[in-house]
Amino acid sequence: MTDTVDPTTTRAEPTRTELDYSRRWSWDKVAWGTHCLNCVATCPYRVFVRDGKVVFEEQGGNIPVVESGVPDLNPLGCQKGASWSQQLYSPDRILHPCAGSASGDRASGRRSLGTRR
Repeated sequence: MTDTVDPTTTRAEPTRTELDYSRRWSWDKVAWGTHCLNCVATCPYRVFVRDGKVVFEEQGGNIPVVESGVPDLNPLGCQKGASWSQQLYSPDRILHPCAGSASGDRASGRRSLGTRR
């Protein structure tokens, strides 16, 4: 016996899960970027942005062929770059210098090298 779906039966409203899923895969614009500027590769990433914030990124895959017989480098990227947007908005991200005075103030921009003599 085969189960059939009645095409006349449809839900009027999408479920919460369906709404969350469709929101996850929607964005306002796509830009090109790279993450690790001190890295030799500076891999190209497509950065997907919604409401001015990075939603996710994917490896660009636009590295040209070097020479026939040489393996394709696409897509070029690493785990550090792939997790960049998660690190960008993480509550664990350090936003200010950690060194401060005894009163607990943040550093004033000068490098803290211990007590002055």
